[in-house]
Amino acid sequence: MPRTQASQLLRALALAACACLVLARTAPLAAADFPQLLTQARAARQAHDPAKAIELYSAAIEANPWSGEAWLERGYVYWGREQRTLARLDFNQAVLADPTFAQAYVTRGDLDARMSRRDWKGCEHDYATALKLQPDFPFYFAYTAELYLYNGQPARAIAEARKGLAKDPTALIYKMNLAHGLLFTGQVEAARKLYTEMAPLEVEPGMNGVAFALHDFDGLRRIGEVVYPQIAETEPWLKGLATR
Repeated sequence: MPRTQASQLLRALALAACACLVLARTAPLAAADFPQLLTQARAARQAHDPAKAIELYSAAIEANPWSGEAWLERGYVYWGREQRTLARLDFNQAVLADPTFAQAYVTRGDLDARMSRRDWKGCEHDYATALKLQPDFPFYFAYTAELYLYNGQPARAIAEARKGLAKDPTALIYKMNLAHGLLFTGQVEAARKLYTEMAPLEVEPGMNGVAFALHDFDGLRRIGEVVYPQIAETEPWLKGLATR
């Protein structure tokens, strides 16, 4: 699809979403139905039934179109179905519905601006807004460190990871971001020391340090701003760690 047509389609979808929000406000389901609908939608999402989840989130939004949570969570479902345009619209609507909702800004910055559109400035702006709204946002510096890894500023990623470690020295995600930053600034031995420490540890549920680092490398290779030569040099070494 030509870019102009895609842009027109996006604007039309945005207008439709806004129209739905206005119509929902003038003729909503009973507002009292909202908590139950949201709970049911979350249960459907947890049960890996995206079609049912979307149906229930849509009903919840009709009952309460000013719930940033409902818009955001329906956006997660669309994202999981690779329906990125619909996800983007819902992330935007989450911010519009509740401009004080820090998680909506972080999600829009992370999934839409960074991962979908590689809009590094937009991502940075959303993260900064979230921090103003919620100064203690969980793992905030992991998001910013990852942004700077992706946009080719690993020295800034190191600084952000160290801020995170100053708040929580045990957080493996900060250590992982620090290791990446060190690697991409040529501090290979320091990076490998951290990778070795984290190799057997569970960084995320079901994912040890080696698997997590390799997953990060794959993402950086696919959508990062720069090609880090250290990735190709380090992958065989990391895979070797997994066999020790």
